[in-house]
Amino acid sequence: MARSHKITANTRAIEPIVMKIGSMGCTAAQAYRLVMAAGHDIAGRRAREAGRTAWSRADYSAACRFTNGVFRNLGMIPAGAR
Repeated sequence: MARSHKITANTRAIEPIVMKIGSMGCTAAQAYRLVMAAGHDIAGRRAREAGRTAWSRADYSAACRFTNGVFRNLGMIPAGAR
């Protein structure tokens, strides 16, 4: 059974990254590094906004949701994989 995909600020952030990677003609390794850096930025930004210097579990989860979403859109993770 497919899960519904809610539109959030996190999912709206995925599309520009996917478009940029597609237009740059990145290799898989370059795309991986770019997406992972963006995920780290998301978690770090969330922690800073909350006044923390370390990531919380929620920050880590947000980074994982973002990176997995981008990797799925790029076809690097199969659609049915968990």
